[in-house]
Amino acid sequence: MFIDEADTCVIFDNFCKEEDVAAHASSEIIKYDVFLSFRGTDTRCGFLSHLRKELEDKHIKTYVDNMLREGTEISHSLLAAIEQSEIALIIFSQDYASSKWCLEELAKIMECRKQNGQIVIPIFHNVDPLWVRHQKESYHHALANHEVRFADRVQIWRDALKEAANLSGFHSPSSSFRDDADLVGEIVKRVLQRLNQSPQGDLQGLVGIHGPIEKLVSLCTESEAVIVGLWGMGGVGKTTLATAVFNRLCDGFEGFCFLNNVRERAEKYGIDHLKKELLSKLLKEEDASPFVTPGGITNFAKKRLSRTKVLVVLDDVNDSDQMEDLCGGHTWFGASSRIIVTTRDKHVLVKADADHIHEVETLNSDDSLRLFSLNAFKQNCTIEAEQVELSKRVLNYCKGLPLALKILGSFLKGKTQREWESELLKLEKMPDEKIQSILRLSYNELDRNDRNIFLHLACFFYTNTEEELIQSVLDSCGYATTIGLTNLHNKALISVSNGYVSMHDLIREMGREIVCEESLNDPGKRSRLWDPQDICKVLKDNKGTDAIESIELNMSEIDRMSLHPETFERMAGLKLVRFHAADSKNKLYAPEGIRSMSNELRYFHWDEFPLKSLPPSLSVERIVEIIMPNSGLQKLWEGEQNLVNLRKVDLDGSSSLMELPDLSKASNLREVSISGCKSLCQVPPSAVCSQKLKYLNVSNCESLESIAELPASVVCVIARDCRSLHTVSVSALDSVAEEAIQQQQFEDITFNFSNCYKLEENAKNSIMEHAYGRLKRPLAAAPTCATTAWLDKEDKHPYRYLSGKQHNHPKLNVLSGADPGWFRYINPQNGAVTLDVAPGDSLLGFIFWVVFPAYSGSYQVSATSVSYTYCVEVRNGPSFSYDGHWMPDEDIWLNDYYFWYDGQCCIDMIKVMEENTNTNNNNIQLKVSFKFFYNRLILSQPIEEDDDKEVEYWGVHPIYASDVRGGMSMESVNDVNLNMNVPSIEEGNGGSIDDSDERGGVSESVALMHGGRTDL
Repeated sequence: MFIDEADTCVIFDNFCKEEDVAAHASSEIIKYDVFLSFRGTDTRCGFLSHLRKELEDKHIKTYVDNMLREGTEISHSLLAAIEQSEIALIIFSQDYASSKWCLEELAKIMECRKQNGQIVIPIFHNVDPLWVRHQKESYHHALANHEVRFADRVQIWRDALKEAANLSGFHSPSSSFRDDADLVGEIVKRVLQRLNQSPQGDLQGLVGIHGPIEKLVSLCTESEAVIVGLWGMGGVGKTTLATAVFNRLCDGFEGFCFLNNVRERAEKYGIDHLKKELLSKLLKEEDASPFVTPGGITNFAKKRLSRTKVLVVLDDVNDSDQMEDLCGGHTWFGASSRIIVTTRDKHVLVKADADHIHEVETLNSDDSLRLFSLNAFKQNCTIEAEQVELSKRVLNYCKGLPLALKILGSFLKGKTQREWESELLKLEKMPDEKIQSILRLSYNELDRNDRNIFLHLACFFYTNTEEELIQSVLDSCGYATTIGLTNLHNKALISVSNGYVSMHDLIREMGREIVCEESLNDPGKRSRLWDPQDICKVLKDNKGTDAIESIELNMSEIDRMSLHPETFERMAGLKLVRFHAADSKNKLYAPEGIRSMSNELRYFHWDEFPLKSLPPSLSVERIVEIIMPNSGLQKLWEGEQNLVNLRKVDLDGSSSLMELPDLSKASNLREVSISGCKSLCQVPPSAVCSQKLKYLNVSNCESLESIAELPASVVCVIARDCRSLHTVSVSALDSVAEEAIQQQQFEDITFNFSNCYKLEENAKNSIMEHAYGRLKRPLAAAPTCATTAWLDKEDKHPYRYLSGKQHNHPKLNVLSGADPGWFRYINPQNGAVTLDVAPGDSLLGFIFWVVFPAYSGSYQVSATSVSYTYCVEVRNGPSFSYDGHWMPDEDIWLNDYYFWYDGQCCIDMIKVMEENTNTNNNNIQLKVSFKFFYNRLILSQPIEEDDDKEVEYWGVHPIYASDVRGGMSMESVNDVNLNMNVPSIEEGNGGSIDDSDERGGVSESVALMHGGRTDL
């Protein structure tokens, strides 16, 4: 949401340079209670004079333009007066529309109503409202005359007239009023009511609110009663937004009520007190007590409400029972009624069957700066460079929260630079109490389970942590994490998006302050530690206690420290440990070892762990993740442990590691990463036997010779530069339990054995067979039409694919050197293939295969990339082309075979096919010509001699829907490809291509029969 600091500085500089800042701020100040719009020749000496006197007698400050309205241009001062008025009274008279001046006033008033929530009350004096609404009689003639001189403005005036005439107002003559005096009395009564009831106070100076107002107004167009929820964290502006919408809409309702601070007032006075206030305003009864019953209202009150179109705002509701007591749902109120509810608890809205739930978000950088500046600086003041820098620190602290921006801006206004600096230093140690008190209301409503989950998120887990990891770790701690995260999200204490959990910095600060209050002066007695100074004090002085549940330490913020052997003995309740550093440099040493650690550990992360093994007394049966990169470990532990909770082991860079522990009972193990473990010779069966294993990384394990048979669940193996590796295999795919296809659909299938030149041929083919089978599973779930195969469910555009989105289609990358003999097309003549797509079938993408020539230059290659183009000719149809790109991110030196899948490229192709499908159900034939080019890169720059070189040896394997739904396998394709000559690679480093096939690859005389079509 926030842009970087440099951009913030640019925005700040631009804002400070605006010439109209002071004018803009002053124009937003309310100067008048009422602005009167009228046609002087009709009303000045009669009705208007009586109305003006009555308003003045009630001390209602009114703007009346006494100047003769000559000419056509409306003055700037008059426009400013409209903007600075809370209520606009429009007196529609016989001759009102004949004045361009009046019509421009009207247009400006309706603009202010739309943008600023100005209250507008129409008065139809001696005219029928239908004349105004539909521009009849004198209004018709006046606008017809205006068409001659002001054609560009007339439609704007027509719209304004129609909009104003649809508002609730007054009509005279009418049976409701005896005379003009009676009418004037009722108008003034309404004005006083609106001024007294308006909850807005001073709503000027708002920023970033116009877009949300328009969105909410657009949600209130239904003819039925509608409940709209405004949901978000404390201080984000829910009440402000509800107030603005209320002021914008209330004129169009028979009854309206803004019931503020429902949570606080219900606790203080009881819910019946609020019901009486609500009914009194909606039913216009001075005493609504007779209509209130225990748990509801009388049936007669319900009948009256059901006949009334009302606008109700229930502000800060924290209990669904309050909703039930105060509004009873949709059925209490008349058609087109609107109930707007602000709450921090989304579940309140869900339980009330809210029709729309709008999440109120924090401000962006530009709006944050504007709001802070309006509160922190005087008008027309010069902002010093030092204040700019300090302001950026405040903006970074507030992270777009309007409450914090206003409180801190107001507090810092008029203070010196030293006082600003002092306050910011204090905020680093002690949060602002006003901000914290408002944020903490949501925490106070949590139960014990949810409070503990919240505090762990605030004190231990990073922002944007995987939800699945949080659930696994905290479930193992005994918490009901799934419902807990839901409750925290509903109360706007966390955000959950795309499977990741995040928390606003001020919410996190609030949680940490709660933990500090557990023991203000002795951090060893707190439940959670994160501050480097507090942690150093506890570890150095050996002052830990069994109260400590988690320690999160950034070691780059401390000096080198030696630990006592008994440092962790007193922390019997320690569950979560993370000792990390940006440079992965360990600062904690244990020259005498570590005697023991808590057997309650669930998560253990220690960069450069200094010992050769974990303490022998340590039980890791409850542990979920072990992360110990670049450690001094030679082994983790001896013997077998019941590791049913273990999901991840990361020992990357542990160059002294000689063996892996027995993980045979780790039935939930999903990830093993041991790259750079140069002393490791084998991956034993016990380390990779979990039937849930997805990921294995053994890259740069120079001594690794063999990997035990991998389970069929594996989708990613990274083994690049394992130059001693010769043996690896994968279990048959049909042995894996069937998984939900929607999960498989989004997996990245990657098998990277680049530069493993000793890898046996059968191992390469086993990997490719498994990868191809893995790819077919999600493809089998694709629709029969490839143009909709990977469309987002919310995206109805027929040919738009999800370029760059997280889960657009399956991905396949295989760098293994497997035999491509099963490909349909290998080096076809002229680089062209012909595809026949049978009726009812569809093309789901291509698997591509290329051979990179060996590199023997002097540069250190950092990556290799492939670009490719295809040109398509549709029989009896159009032609088009496509560009693709594949970046394996590998420093590929050897000539070897590499495979990848591209599903997006066929979207355009199938689009054309569908547009050219005829009614005779004939095959659709396409001729596709391919070209492949490669680049070798050094620090993202191409090597000159290997820049856009055309790939000599390549292949294309189209995948059809009939293939993946029980059609051809690699073996069946191999049987068909008996006459194909596949270029071979000699074993060993620097092998060469056997090009005795004269690059023919596929002969035009070879026909591949497939599902009722012939592929040439």
